[in-house]
Amino acid sequence: MPLDYARRRRNAQSEMERRGIDHLILSPSADLVYLAGYNALNFERPTLLVLPRAGTPFFVVPQLEADKARASSPDLEVRAWSDTDDPWTIVRAGVGAGPRRIAVADVMRASFVLTLQRVLPEASLQPAGALMAHLRRRKEPEEVAALREAARRTDVVFDQLRAEALAGLTEIDVADLIGRHLRAAGLAWKWSYICSVASGEHSASPHHTLSDRVLRPGDAVCVDFGGTYANYPSDLTRTLHIGPPSDEFRRVYDVVRDAQDRAFRAVRAGIAAEEIDRVAREAIASAGYGPFFIHRTGHGLGLEIHEPPYIVGGNGEALSEGMVFSVEPGVYLPGRFGVRIEDTVVVTDRGAERLNGATHELCVAR
Repeated sequence: MPLDYARRRRNAQSEMERRGIDHLILSPSADLVYLAGYNALNFERPTLLVLPRAGTPFFVVPQLEADKARASSPDLEVRAWSDTDDPWTIVRAGVGAGPRRIAVADVMRASFVLTLQRVLPEASLQPAGALMAHLRRRKEPEEVAALREAARRTDVVFDQLRAEALAGLTEIDVADLIGRHLRAAGLAWKWSYICSVASGEHSASPHHTLSDRVLRPGDAVCVDFGGTYANYPSDLTRTLHIGPPSDEFRRVYDVVRDAQDRAFRAVRAGIAAEEIDRVAREAIASAGYGPFFIHRTGHGLGLEIHEPPYIVGGNGEALSEGMVFSVEPGVYLPGRFGVRIEDTVVVTDRGAERLNGATHELCVAR
């Protein structure tokens, strides 16, 4: 079933009315994709969606991108401009003079924001993040379906990876191997999407940067990866071991696996996001590894790989049906090894569903 972008824009206008916002102006971003279905390039030429609280929205688009904008969003008016035009006069004419409360995309170029301030001197600008997060937090069934399919295909890639001979490859080699498998599975992928292929002592760094370190027997290997399906991403982390693991590694692995499972089983509508974090953190602390769990338990997934809700202490927001986020506790022993297990989950009317089905058993690779 196609996504109803017109309905999403009407919902945005209702929320703008509630918040007293006169216009919403979005530049290329996940927010623009959400409201218009247009995955535009974020270049120096302004591409902007102007959505009034009441009235008809329109695009301000460079002439060379106009046909693509019309094809992506056939129900929206496109006001094209050439390189000899000033696109900001189109914006000013569409918004109008006088005091206005305008919400602008969080990821808008600073130069664009400053220009808006100049051409609309009576306007009050504010970030659109809170408004858009409110609209995007609860996923529609079509979004959950896309996230579920992205996760399923990523599970297949992990099964392929754990059957590979990894010893002797570099971290970069493994990332390239994952990328080839993701593309073969029909997932969009790029190098920057790999968060981590971290081997040996590198696995103790949750956001390790890929290196040419060679994987060898005795290494823990933490792989954190995903791709996108129909604009929606997957995000999976598993920790393998090259050859027989030590007793301590097995013990840490079991602690993390137990914490991840406890946190997942705690997920339900109405519970505070911070409570999921507390459950995972308590399980790890009770095993004696509390100081070595050094990040939040999870983050939301949608059109972006990191978005609300954040599963972290201090976030008292109640979870609700349709929210999608990661559950990914970890233990990181500096200079030695780290273990993280991550699944994407969706809040349902029965509790929660794991979108990932990749095994949680300790995988011993070659």
